[in-house]
Amino acid sequence: MTGSARDLPFGATLVAPDRTRFRLWAPACQAVAVEIDGGASVAMRRSADGWFEAEARCGAGTRYRYRLDDGLAVPDPASRAQADDVHDPSLVVDPRAYRWRHPDWRGRKWQESVLYELHVGALGGFAGVQAAFISRATRPASSVTTSPRPGDRPSISVAPKSAASSPRTRSTG
Repeated sequence: MTGSARDLPFGATLVAPDRTRFRLWAPACQAVAVEIDGGASVAMRRSADGWFEAEARCGAGTRYRYRLDDGLAVPDPASRAQADDVHDPSLVVDPRAYRWRHPDWRGRKWQESVLYELHVGALGGFAGVQAAFISRATRPASSVTTSPRPGDRPSISVAPKSAASSPRTRSTG
């Protein structure tokens, strides 16, 4: 069984194994292009409300970034994963490729949640997070949220950088 995933209205969305839709909100820009590693730059269409959109021939694992009209190349602020650091190219991810091992689990009601905030890098990556939680099994947290360490710039708040883990080690299902 493949995992379920929600298509996001922004960022990179795989629409076919070899085709990806890119969406970026940049209302101050008049022109934006998506640069695909190993491929051509693709001009994005601008809507009246500042959304830019394009489709390109590329699949999961492809590195990309946006080129703004002032020449600045930026990673996707809605990236699901980063190839290297938070300032480097983003990665196209197929969220449906993950094989969920507990398909009946539906989560916890927000009112019942107890959050534990941590920085993945401070614990040595996601393997360190797992080890910390195993050693603190009596801690009453039911959910985890990640945050940057003091002094870090939270450039991309969604995507873990590759130094923290690989996609296979981010979840124990």
